[in-house]
Amino acid sequence: MRGVMRLAQNNYSDAETDFTAAVARGQEDAGVYQARAHTRIRLKRFEAAKQDCEQAETGAPDDHFTHGRWGDLHLALGEYDAAIARYQSALKAASDKGWHFELGLALLLAGRCDEAKAAYEKGLTEAPATEVEAALRELDSATRSAARSVGSIAVKEAVNAIRQKLEAHLSRT
Repeated sequence: MRGVMRLAQNNYSDAETDFTAAVARGQEDAGVYQARAHTRIRLKRFEAAKQDCEQAETGAPDDHFTHGRWGDLHLALGEYDAAIARYQSALKAASDKGWHFELGLALLLAGRCDEAKAAYEKGLTEAPATEVEAALRELDSATRSAARSVGSIAVKEAVNAIRQKLEAHLSRT
């Protein structure tokens, strides 16, 4: 599907158009709504993303991507406890695979530094380099956007420690 390719290229506007066209053609499976929710979160179209998360949940309530997209939405809205709960559900639904970096970021922004470090550490044991690179970009982007959340010395130290671990991991791969 063209939307998936555009999503991978960070071309969120055109990806949203493609996913919307797929829905209009009757392709209303949970995966399309999950992908469109992801694009809409990136575009900061949060109410539309919420509607897509609701549609995805109707079609695949226990799917890890459904939980993950809800987590992404809560994270973007600064609802860290709700994001943490959703990412934990995503991990449970995915047999403890993936989602560790997302969970770590939510924990970090919630000020739960030790848990955040542990989640990132767990993510490093299974993630390919591309996911580690994405986690590093997300860490930098989110901590810039949520500067007030990362204002404490402990959180700043945790951010630096996590960044160093991610960068060290990448230098070994």
